[in-house]
Amino acid sequence: QGKKVLLLCYNQMLAKYLKKSVKKYNEIKADAFFEFCIDLLKVPKEQIEQYRSNPRLYSEALPKLMTALLLMEDISSGRLEMSTKLPVTPAATEVERSCVLGMKRGEVYTVEELLAAMMINSHNDAAAQIAACVAGNVKDFVARMNPRARDLGLTSASFNSPNGLPQGKKRQNSLCSVTDITRLSEYLMRYPQLLKFCQMRSKKLHTGKVVY
Repeated sequence: QGKKVLLLCYNQMLAKYLKKSVKKYNEIKADAFFEFCIDLLKVPKEQIEQYRSNPRLYSEALPKLMTALLLMEDISSGRLEMSTKLPVTPAATEVERSCVLGMKRGEVYTVEELLAAMMINSHNDAAAQIAACVAGNVKDFVARMNPRARDLGLTSASFNSPNGLPQGKKRQNSLCSVTDITRLSEYLMRYPQLLKFCQMRSKKLHTGKVVY
């Protein structure tokens, strides 16, 4: 239940503030985030205090935003385009069946469709597919995530997967702080192409599937 509350607060915070100016967004700090959760979402203050006292939290959302960032950087460098077609990889089909698009071998999705599936409905297989196509495989992609996080000043973040699902023999989770969330979200505002997905309610894919 605690994880669901945090994820709800996080998604609501993004929906509300990613549309604001950078100057306005810079004013959002950890305390403001908690007050937002209490006042707007009516989350019990006692439950919020649990997060305030724990500087490192489990979040499935932050790894997906880091995945989106690395993808956008590859697009900016010219390595990929939104229209680039990517054949489905085993990395996508082997993802645990929880919140997945249900991609199958032989199918092809554009970068834009994968990004929409990941950002609008948090599809875990879409994130894995992006990772495998950007870096060649998920392991090498994760190896890029943590150094990039350090570059951005995400001092409490540690990533073990592109989608936030536990990975490895020890089934380790990705961790972050509220400050990490605000810093990464602030940086992502540099990519208008990405921000449009935060405002979408749904998107129909070429397969006929609708993510919402």
